[in-house]
Amino acid sequence: AGGSPTDGDVVIREKDPSKQSGDTPADLELLVVGPDGRPVAMDIEESDDGVFKVSFTPDKAGDYLFVAECEGVAAPKCPVNLKARGLKAIKVYGPGIEPTGNLCGFDTDFTVDAREAGEEKLVVDIQGVGTGEHKPQPTITEPKKGLFHVKYDVPLHNNYKLAVKYGEETLNKGK
Repeated sequence: AGGSPTDGDVVIREKDPSKQSGDTPADLELLVVGPDGRPVAMDIEESDDGVFKVSFTPDKAGDYLFVAECEGVAAPKCPVNLKARGLKAIKVYGPGIEPTGNLCGFDTDFTVDAREAGEEKLVVDIQGVGTGEHKPQPTITEPKKGLFHVKYDVPLHNNYKLAVKYGEETLNKGK
């Protein structure tokens, strides 16, 4: 994000104003380490006032570590632990998630493959039909860690929505 730094930002300022913009000083070390322990490619931008902005795109879910050191001394608030949730890595598929083709009164199913997205809770809610004990409840099983099988009875009227959430993130926009 652009703009001025906030309390949660790690601010690194260039000591030598004669350096060319975009060059990091020789004694400044910036590193992002991925969940597999390997360095991650990152973009480094320097603003006019000598503040460096570091950005990277996680390629998988997991814990990342950002390290910033100048002359061998860690910058304030460093190292920083970051968690990537990897929602792009989640796949939701099967007939029960499709907007058409499910027969009212019959059961259907779909799969949520979140094996690459970290551990979160899967919640499936059938909205727009029934309340309390009359509300249809999906059955969720996890045959393998992070791989979920969801089975539910299609409501007798087709005016319902299926809300699928993994952690705090909505995976679908409603059926």
